[in-house]
Amino acid sequence: MQIQDTIHQTLQYLEDILHQLNDNEYTTSLGILNGATIGEHVRHIVEFFQCLALADDYICYDERERENKISNSTLYTIDLVNDLKYKLYVLDFNQIINLKQLVGEHILYVKTTIGREIIYCIDHSIHHFAIIKIALITAFPQIKISNDFGIAYSTSKYKESK
Repeated sequence: MQIQDTIHQTLQYLEDILHQLNDNEYTTSLGILNGATIGEHVRHIVEFFQCLALADDYICYDERERENKISNSTLYTIDLVNDLKYKLYVLDFNQIINLKQLVGEHILYVKTTIGREIIYCIDHSIHHFAIIKIALITAFPQIKISNDFGIAYSTSKYKESK
């Protein structure tokens, strides 16, 4: 599987969930998420990918916009996800870029590549998918979830080998 396919699959998992949720469900504060909403977790995922898609000289996930509309509107977010599918697909995965990261009280710059950061965003998404999956199963059991949703690729591979 090529990285472009993995990007598409990751964002498609997200889109599949968004199509099933109405905005009320999407914005419901859930005890299982310590009062957070599914929309807030989705916003977090989308904004990491947006940081990457918009990166120029450097990428900094700490400087993302935190746009409330992503947390509140499934239709708006579906449009953004579809836009990201294209923007990420055409990136030069070998391009070297600086990662700007706040660590403690220090801002660090580390050389990385667009490809490495895409892999990071995919893994980061899977982590949040697992949290979203728990929320969906608990609060909205009518939502259909893929068996692979929220499962790391290495975990799937390990389970297949058993």
